[in-house]
Amino acid sequence: MSRLRVHYAPENEGGGSTLLGNDPAGEGTTNPTNNTNNSGNNPTGEGTQLPGWIAGLPQDLQGNESLKSYKTVGDFAKAAIENQDKLSRSTVKPKDGATAEELTAYRKELGLPEKADAYDVAAKLGDSDIPEEMLKGLKQSYFDSNLTPDQATAVHDKLLGLMSEGQEMFKYYDQQMAAKITADADTQKATSLAQLGKDWGDNMGNNIAEAKTMLQAVLTQEEIESMPIDMQNSPILVKALYNMKSLVSDDSLLGGRTAHAAAGTRMFPNSPGMYKEG
Repeated sequence: MSRLRVHYAPENEGGGSTLLGNDPAGEGTTNPTNNTNNSGNNPTGEGTQLPGWIAGLPQDLQGNESLKSYKTVGDFAKAAIENQDKLSRSTVKPKDGATAEELTAYRKELGLPEKADAYDVAAKLGDSDIPEEMLKGLKQSYFDSNLTPDQATAVHDKLLGLMSEGQEMFKYYDQQMAAKITADADTQKATSLAQLGKDWGDNMGNNIAEAKTMLQAVLTQEEIESMPIDMQNSPILVKALYNMKSLVSDDSLLGGRTAHAAAGTRMFPNSPGMYKEG
């Protein structure tokens, strides 16, 4: 009697596809999983595709951002040659601590003067001279800024133009201010004359002249003119000067002798020691 033999198909070999079994053709898989690395030539596996030539560089260079803009080795070589050409025609600024010879050579290469005084810039502003110390300071600033003579001239001329505009502006406002002061002075004078005319009547002209004489006896003309306008037009000051003049006669230090006014008309009635009744 022969035995019943059961033959098992080797795993993943042969056999048709089944709903619950294996699916060699993958037709029953709706969402196959792909665990392979799709990072291409990127050894870091971050998913960024690098140009193939970069993958052949050392690991520490592959992440350099400046290389990624070059698609081929030829592009990179061409850019390197162009940069080398620019560098060969450029003037490199000396580092901190450079020797005097290096600094002199650098300035000569750029066409810079060796001294600040070498700048030939305008020394006049319109009709006036620029103060010597100011001009010296401007030249030093051009020198410290490493400006070529042409650059210094351009900057200097622009600065003089701005200064000239400033002068015109100040002149305009000075004229406006002078006109206002004159107008205010005329108004003050008219107001004061009206007040003095009311107080002195027909004697106003003579009394004002007496007040002027007294003021000129104690102050120089320059000092008088330096007094504020509103003070020169003050009716109170005019009266005070007139009263002082009326108290002085010909034998005093100022040209006369003391005239003792009645007690009721004295300027300093609370100081009886000032008066010696004769």
